[in-house]
Amino acid sequence: MKNNLASLWVLVLLLSSPKLSLWAQETPYFPQKLAENPSNRSAEEWCNFAMELYAQDLFAEAIRYFDEAVRVKPDYKMAYYYRASCKEDFKDEKSALIDYQICMHLDPKFMEALFSKALLNYKIGNYEDAVQDFTRLLSLPRKETQTVYYQNVSYGSERITGGIFTLQSKNSEIYNHRGLAYLKAEKLEAALIDFDSAIYANQYNPHYYINRGLTKMKKQDKAGAVSDYQQALKISPDHPLALYNLKIIEGKAQSYTHLISFEDKFPPFYIKQGNEKLEENQYTEAIADYDTAIILGNEEHSTFFNRGFAKEKKGDLNGAIKDYTKTITLKTNFIKAYNARGNVYLKLKQYAQALLDYDAAVLMDMGNANAFYNRGLAYYYLKNNVRAFFDLKKARDLGLKEADKVIKNIYKSPSKK
Repeated sequence: MKNNLASLWVLVLLLSSPKLSLWAQETPYFPQKLAENPSNRSAEEWCNFAMELYAQDLFAEAIRYFDEAVRVKPDYKMAYYYRASCKEDFKDEKSALIDYQICMHLDPKFMEALFSKALLNYKIGNYEDAVQDFTRLLSLPRKETQTVYYQNVSYGSERITGGIFTLQSKNSEIYNHRGLAYLKAEKLEAALIDFDSAIYANQYNPHYYINRGLTKMKKQDKAGAVSDYQQALKISPDHPLALYNLKIIEGKAQSYTHLISFEDKFPPFYIKQGNEKLEENQYTEAIADYDTAIILGNEEHSTFFNRGFAKEKKGDLNGAIKDYTKTITLKTNFIKAYNARGNVYLKLKQYAQALLDYDAAVLMDMGNANAFYNRGLAYYYLKNNVRAFFDLKKARDLGLKEADKVIKNIYKSPSKK
């Protein structure tokens, strides 16, 4: 659910009531507070700790805590809801659907659960079920809700109107998604009606025009599609998908041959924009574009590396470490990522961690002057002057002149032995 196109993180107010856990001593993530007396803990406490684990992407461990919460309190609908979201991120879609269904059984007017269930059905290709869910959602009475949905969309430095919404105020998003489900099911007339309704409810969202234009093209209404894409460009002049679809219609696109909607996985435009912003030192805008590319399905190591670099420049060092770590996961022999993560650890004065990264870089490339130089600094901060001198000298011998200056400043010694 975190990576869902239409609804990502929920902002929630969590509570605090528990059960004897059979696995309390088996996991390093078991909080001491619960381990001390697990038999007297509330379902809300289990849920709170589960959410902490979930926030750290520890999905399997979080699910086990949610299990405890519902074991203690079988009618605890919010625990089922959060567990469903966690299972979705854990790629267990079938179990997530069951939990969402339990939520609806416990509270037939639980809009957030129904919306999430509808989105999940759409995502896994259950279009008829998604249509039923969205239709039911439109019939529910609006009520106060704490859930905020993020569309996570950026176009360069521009954020579209309506990027954040709540279910009580945005029927337009429900019509839009039901329209997409109809479109996938090839029910074009129904899709057109829903996109018309979405636009009527919110005429400033370019996505709705793009999706309606796509539907019109499927109905061979080229003029109508062009009109919709032009309207999208009036709202967002640099909208890459509107520009691209117009090129498709005009036969000017070189790499792709079919029209796309925002929900399709198509990150190249955002990667290109992000790289351009990075070169211009516009780090906030670059991060926004890399975010969108990743949301749209991009899993290239270079995307995470570049986003990590932008975050580092913005001062988000923990975010940079997370992206560099993801880069290394995707490409284990990417030396630049080890050096970059080591440098961030160095800034955070976590010298031992930095040393591990520099060791890895040196092992992969004994001719990498930067790795020897950085490792030398890490050894120096760890007060291992002998190893520090050896590495700095090696960096100097490999042609890094800056190492010679550091040797002179630190050791007050000649540049050569």
